[in-house]
Amino acid sequence: MAELLLKHRGLVQAVVARFLWDRTAWEDVVQNIFTKVVGSMCEFSGRCRFSTWLYRIAVNECMEANRRHMRWARRMDGKESSVDVFADPNAPDGLTETIREEIHSAVRETISRLPDAMRRAFELFYARQYTGAEAARELDITVQAFFVRLSAARNKVKQELQSRGIVPW
Repeated sequence: MAELLLKHRGLVQAVVARFLWDRTAWEDVVQNIFTKVVGSMCEFSGRCRFSTWLYRIAVNECMEANRRHMRWARRMDGKESSVDVFADPNAPDGLTETIREEIHSAVRETISRLPDAMRRAFELFYARQYTGAEAARELDITVQAFFVRLSAARNKVKQELQSRGIVPW
C-alpha cells in the first residue's frame, strides 16, 4: 500500500498545485487526500485505473478545501471572496484545460436545465457556497428540506452527466 501511494504522490501533488488556492495548505491537503484514499480503499472497485480514482479524490478534496477557505474568508471580511477556485486558465497543459472546460460547460448546461427549485438549491450551495442553514433560510424552507432538494438536484445532474459519458464524483 505504501509503495502504491508513493508511486502516485507526484500525481496528487500536481493536482493540488493546479487546484488549490493556498500554497501554505498544500501539504495538509495532500495528507488529507492520502488519508481519504487509505480510508476508502475498500470502495475502489477496479472499474477504472487506480490513478483515475485517486485523481477524482484529489480534485474533490481540493475543491472542498477551496470552499472551506471561501467560507472562512466570507466570515472574516463579511464579503464575498473573489478568490478563483479553479486552476489558472493560462496553465501550460492545454489538453487538461480543454477537457476541464468541456466538463464545466456540460455541468453548467445540465444545471441550467434543472427545475428552478433544484437549480437554486444547487447554486446556493455550490456556486455561492452557502451553508445548508443559510441556503434553507434564503429559500424559506427547513434545513432538512433543503438537503433533500440538494440531493435530488445532485442526483439529477449526476445521471445526466453519466448519460453523456462524463463520470462526475
